[in-house]
Amino acid sequence: MPSPTRSVSASNCAPMSSDCLPHCMQVRGSGQVHGYTPIRLSMFFEALDALSADVAYRHTDGLARNLIMVTASHYNSIKMRRTLSGRDMIVRCYVTAVSTSSLEVRTDALQVNDDGEEFLVNVCHTVMVALEKETMRPCKTGLPPLVLPTAGHSVDTIAAGERQELARFHR
Repeated sequence: MPSPTRSVSASNCAPMSSDCLPHCMQVRGSGQVHGYTPIRLSMFFEALDALSADVAYRHTDGLARNLIMVTASHYNSIKMRRTLSGRDMIVRCYVTAVSTSSLEVRTDALQVNDDGEEFLVNVCHTVMVALEKETMRPCKTGLPPLVLPTAGHSVDTIAAGERQELARFHR
């Protein structure tokens, strides 16, 4: 079982500015709609689903433990800012909550502005469930816990606060 102090995350860059194929697959049309460059949401979910599974397997040591990770749901997908089609998109995933047989993975989609600073474009949460390969039932042995990021604050409390803030932003 992995050490509970290990931080598990994954990052991937979608080269929308430098590679024609990802650009053509992710951007609908050549123009902007109401100031936004439309991104195919299904392509975003495909990328975050793959990265979420990678993070879940690494957090649980799923391959060594003979677990199968399945996506239960994507929720709280919120568009924060407009997507710039001439810029690469960075997709980052990290675990935000863990229970006995499931975990929550947050995915941030970011881009870099002219000053070189990253800004958040989209955020989404994914619930991954760990199944025992032999029975295809939820894992009964438990998953590794998360480490508290700061003294006095639980990961669940921080994640809940972030979700509430995102909900307020979305209204």
